[in-house]
Amino acid sequence: CGSAGAREPSKDTKKAELEHGEHVLRTSECMVALQWRRGFLIRSPPPDPLVTKLTPRSDAYTVAAAAITPSLHSFEEPFMPVVLGVAVSNSPLLYRPRARWDDIYRQLIKDVTQPNRAETETAETLDDYAKRVEAGFGELQKQLVAAKPDAVVVLSSDRGRVFNDTQVPQLSVYVGEEIWGTTHHAEIGESPSDGELVTLACHTDISAWLADELTEEKFDVNISRFFKPMGAPEDGVGQALTEPVRKLVGLTTPVVPVFINAHLQPAISGHRMPPLGAAIARVLGERDERIALVASGGLSGDPQGYLAGWVDESLDAWVLSRLRRGRSKQLGSIWDLDSNTVRGATAEVRQWIAVGAAMESLGAKANVVDYIRFHHATVGTAFAYWKP
Repeated sequence: CGSAGAREPSKDTKKAELEHGEHVLRTSECMVALQWRRGFLIRSPPPDPLVTKLTPRSDAYTVAAAAITPSLHSFEEPFMPVVLGVAVSNSPLLYRPRARWDDIYRQLIKDVTQPNRAETETAETLDDYAKRVEAGFGELQKQLVAAKPDAVVVLSSDRGRVFNDTQVPQLSVYVGEEIWGTTHHAEIGESPSDGELVTLACHTDISAWLADELTEEKFDVNISRFFKPMGAPEDGVGQALTEPVRKLVGLTTPVVPVFINAHLQPAISGHRMPPLGAAIARVLGERDERIALVASGGLSGDPQGYLAGWVDESLDAWVLSRLRRGRSKQLGSIWDLDSNTVRGATAEVRQWIAVGAAMESLGAKANVVDYIRFHHATVGTAFAYWKP
């Protein structure tokens, strides 16, 4: 190491060291690229010390390291297959004209005595809510347009249209080529002629991949290869799937329908939602497509149920605060007790937890666009998105 008796390495020795150094560094570069591609490394480019650690005493290694440094630094941003998460509450009122809201409200609450606060929803207040609802949808549309997804994975809960009492799986992924459903709501007095028949193209490659890999992740997943609705054979899939897709992304982007049982007891545990969401993000992270996640359902409420028209603003605030802070895991305890207050639409908060956990695993926290304590909609109404 610089002593007077040290001999200059021969040309053959230098050549051998250079070749070996290049081999080591090519291997290291490939490993960095692979790990980067799978999202296991930090976003910022690898600093020089990572390269210099690979350089032993010989200048030959230093030359080889310097040769690949620009290549390593070219990874300015890792490719993130899951490009966006979105969540939106579900009520037929959200997809109907303002002029019909009073009538829809009466249909949804039936003869349930309403809370005093419902009286604050005057015509002027409802006019303002209509603007806020459209603004909420508009912001989510804007985020989805910017994300440019190749496919949208939609998490929703079936309400007896796809499945019947013969079989209701806790988790189901539809892997067929298309899925269809009518948009009319019989519960608010609409007939099939009042709605539309919506057909959604499905991304079969991603859905099959998701179903297979979730099974590898130790989730018991039901797979449907052909769409034959058992609960409502003439109506098809529910509006919790068709309405947000039609409103937010249109009918040209293929979907991956994922059904989570929230309504037929025993329903899947809330504690399973954070690991489910993280697993979804993990397995989709190996895909080459740009994928968005959409949660449809909730928040608190019980349309046409025992507590129709009552909205638990405190529960909704807690749910949204956990998602804002990246703490979806804390929400799994909501259903540790059974009560009418955590059934109905509230049970569909499961979808929000799953998408929240998926996006948190990618380093994102929820951006809550708006929240409305919306008695006329009979659900707490929120719009949120996550950007990794």
